[in-house]
Amino acid sequence: MSSDKPMSRQSDKETIRKWFKNYLGAVRKGDYEAYPTYYTEDVVMLPPNHPALYGIDTLVQMAKANFDRYNVEVDVTIEEILVDDSIALARLSVIEVMIPKGDGESLKDDRKTLFIFRRNADGSWSASHCMWNSNLSAS
Repeated sequence: MSSDKPMSRQSDKETIRKWFKNYLGAVRKGDYEAYPTYYTEDVVMLPPNHPALYGIDTLVQMAKANFDRYNVEVDVTIEEILVDDSIALARLSVIEVMIPKGDGESLKDDRKTLFIFRRNADGSWSASHCMWNSNLSAS
């Protein structure tokens, strides 16, 4: 990724930081209907120990199923953002707790996550890929 435009790169990084603030607000509210405003139509999700998920409709269905069952508490640290003209990536550390709306135990994860973004025609950014895995041992 080139760095020939440091001022615009910094502005893009701030825009992506704001994207995360807004997106995490939607996650905390369980607002799966907002997902199409954050992701590309052809989004690819790469969850651990599952096949890849393709497309915004599949992502919305997955989010709805999760939000119907759980309230989500999430704490994110943005470790790195790299930006080029039409693509960017963000590497995160994430602590997430999924609290059941009914009976059951909370699910907690400590993970690393990578988002890839594409620049839209209007200059905004949308996530096109997301991949994550846990720092916790499988037990």
